Amino acid sequence: MPGDRTKAGLAEAGQAEAGRAEAGLAGVGQVKAGQVEDGSAKKRPFLRRVLRFKPARRFLLRRVIPPIGLALIRSLGWSWRYRVLHRERLDELQATKRPTVAGFFHGRTFPLLGFMSGRGNGRWMVMCSKSLDGDAMATIEQRLGFEVIRGSSGTDGLQAIIDMIRRARTDPGLGSCLAVDGSRGPRGEVQGGVIAIAQRTGGVVLPVTAAAKPALVFKRTWDHTMLPLPFARVVVAIGEPVEVPKTLSTEALAQLCKDVERRMELLQEEADDELAGKRSGPAGPVTAAVGRPDPSGDESAVTR
Repeated sequence: MPGDRTKAGLAEAGQAEAGRAEAGLAGVGQVKAGQVEDGSAKKRPFLRRVLRFKPARRFLLRRVIPPIGLALIRSLGWSWRYRVLHRERLDELQATKRPTVAGFFHGRTFPLLGFMSGRGNGRWMVMCSKSLDGDAMATIEQRLGFEVIRGSSGTDGLQAIIDMIRRARTDPGLGSCLAVDGSRGPRGEVQGGVIAIAQRTGGVVLPVTAAAKPALVFKRTWDHTMLPLPFARVVVAIGEPVEVPKTLSTEALAQLCKDVERRMELLQEEADDELAGKRSGPAGPVTAAVGRPDPSGDESAVTR
């Protein structure tokens, strides 16, 4: 019948139209999703987009950031009021020129850079990553007076440790600074690098840490990086030197790492207590080489 064919045609047309509508809506959804994705990419901060461009990133990390970072660290370091606990332990090692490996928590790098580069605090070499990001930090550390050995993990890290051992053997009085928890953590867990250098140079591990107030603590970083604010009080604590036997079994090495880790934790507690005013007894000698006397009249506090 003509009427039936007309109804069937209309039904087919309606189905086709509905199919096109669904396809159109799906297409619109895909376009909108793409716009959201593209929009999020376009909303990415300008500096981050610039850093994705390798030549620009190389220029910034090698030419722009080092002088700015150096000026910032020097300015902050000048304003910090340092108090040093057990300074005599460092002085005795420097007087004998015994190979020394200053072990510190990676997150305390900034306040300790200011202290270890201070006048009268010895000559030190540090390890810095071979990455492009590491170029900026290596330049800053060199301008602060450190000798920089490049390498951070894996094969590069092993070679850097070997290079540090060679330099310590050929240059008496040149100490090694190394993060006990490495360049990637886990945070606060002592690894074998500091032990290896001390063992192969006939030296000692010297635990060193710092506490500061007021300070920024970047909780999103693996090491909880701490950056003291201008005119902050900074307490540097120097631990008892740790002797390292010439030969160590695997079990003995693991036990020694745990021992150094526990010493570091106790030393950090001592620095924190001193900063909070909970520690009893004298703070220990502080030399004027760290900085000029604090105008507050406290002889154990100094300002760079």
